[in-house]
Amino acid sequence: MELFWIILFAVAAVALAWTYAGYPLAMELWARIRPRPVRKAPFTGRAVALMAARGEGERAAEKVRELLALADREPLDGIWIGLDGESADTSPTLAALAGADPRVHLRAFAERRGKPSVLNDLMAEAAAGAGVFVMMDVRQRIDPGALSRVLEPFADGTVGVVSGELVYETPGGGVQKGAQSYWAYEKRLRAAESRVWAVPGATGAFYAIRAGLCRPFPPDVLDDDVWQPMQAVLAGRRCLFMPGAVAWDVAEARFDREGRRKLRTLAGNWQLPALEPRLLSPGKNPIFARWFFHKMARLFTPFWTAALVLSSGALAWMARGGPWLWFFAAMVLGFAFAAAAARLARRIPSRLLGLLGTVWTLHAVLLRAAWIALRGRYEVRWKA
Repeated sequence: MELFWIILFAVAAVALAWTYAGYPLAMELWARIRPRPVRKAPFTGRAVALMAARGEGERAAEKVRELLALADREPLDGIWIGLDGESADTSPTLAALAGADPRVHLRAFAERRGKPSVLNDLMAEAAAGAGVFVMMDVRQRIDPGALSRVLEPFADGTVGVVSGELVYETPGGGVQKGAQSYWAYEKRLRAAESRVWAVPGATGAFYAIRAGLCRPFPPDVLDDDVWQPMQAVLAGRRCLFMPGAVAWDVAEARFDREGRRKLRTLAGNWQLPALEPRLLSPGKNPIFARWFFHKMARLFTPFWTAALVLSSGALAWMARGGPWLWFFAAMVLGFAFAAAAARLARRIPSRLLGLLGTVWTLHAVLLRAAWIALRGRYEVRWKA
């Protein structure tokens, strides 16, 4: 029996260490030893921006104004925005912008179907003559020069998708600082994967994809910013991460709100193999290992963590103390401190407390995502 617990402890420890440290370090080393260069040049084709929105009101109008100002200096030929379950009367300012500038195309869909279905309709309408679709969300602000930068790699025929860089505005609270630190870790991994060959997904706030590689989204897909880029990767094209092509965002000031944002993404990671079985095939998915270790392995980390606690506790009980007891106690105290940090970070602007609270929240959200996947209850529509 003791051997069983030792093996379980070892497997869980290796799985966690590889997922969060070993794999990123391996990618970093690979990117330094054998990087794959990409050819860049000023974009000369036709690029159009696509956005889906619900309940955005004046924020959507402000985003359109911002893009029109950028389009005067950068290669953006049109802006298509679809309202999900709303009429054009919902935002008179947005309707006025569409009526005043032929580059703005506003489509209002009375039935609330969700972002993927709205984007499918926009892609079908905007496809004529479009070389590249620039997918965006409404809430983020695009930096001047970012559009040009994200389009330059399309001079390389091997490139199918280029993802911009999401950057959080200067964080004030501990929750925001923790999110910023975790996202910095994530972006470093994506940059290494990009230099090796391809990233398994894009930043939904801002990415560009060759229009000819786009496929209609499944209407219930949650991670549209992974599903669509992976269609290009499955077709043999690269998906790049472009540091410096910045979209600015503001991190949530509370862990429960940030958790709701992450829940959709993590539940979507469980959903993706069912929607696209080729992802599970090493013969059909050219970046199978990167997709698995980056997207899927993390989904199991709460279970591996629980296995560490359970096995170390069992070994401490069988050994009547000793090093196993110290390890078990350290893990329990660590979890208690992380749970406390998730509350304290709301009031104390500490990066350490914020990062610990982020890890605690992430584990809780991962468990909720697994429960959603087990029940198969994915909800793609925005909540009213």
